[in-house]
Amino acid sequence: MKSLPETLPDETNALQKMVLDYQSTVDQLQEKLKWYEEQFCLFQHQRFGASSEKCPDQMELFNEAESILDSLKQDDSDLEETISYQRKKPGRKPLSKHIPREVVRYELPEAERVCECGHALHEAGEDKSEQLEIIPAQIKVIEHVQVKYGCRACEIGIISAPKPAQPIPRSFASASLLAYIIVAKFMDSLPLYRQETIFKRLSIDLSRATV
Repeated sequence: MKSLPETLPDETNALQKMVLDYQSTVDQLQEKLKWYEEQFCLFQHQRFGASSEKCPDQMELFNEAESILDSLKQDDSDLEETISYQRKKPGRKPLSKHIPREVVRYELPEAERVCECGHALHEAGEDKSEQLEIIPAQIKVIEHVQVKYGCRACEIGIISAPKPAQPIPRSFASASLLAYIIVAKFMDSLPLYRQETIFKRLSIDLSRATV
């Protein structure tokens, strides 16, 4: 800030120039004072909340600053929620315990169960992992043999051992085959012509017209 001179000039023009210079300095100081007042009001509100001293002349600037701060806080909150959600990665579900299991153990040969120090190694734990294996459908032919019996003494006739009733008389389709075809068609949406192709790969001539 400029200090007042000890003596004033006698010329009018010089005095006017001096007054204008000091007026400019005063305007600059007033602008700085206004800015500091705004900062003080904002600090008071952030520290003491709504009960703090209010500055009516600075409410517009204050509201704008508060809106910006709230927006930044909301953005930070959304970012934290997104990061928290992305970190939650679902693990792989274990295979059902109802599936039959075949255990394959991998052990060191007897000759390699010796430590470098010369002492024998002992089992200290196991690492387990599971792998799902599919066994293709197994097909077999059941040959029904009905034994016939006769009497040589009286020769009254031949008696055959009874055979269990079949789902479809005179058909080679067993109950299990019919169940397989029905489930594939109505539960798995596999039409008969596709099933016919599958059976052909198994060297079985099974026409959908005769099933």
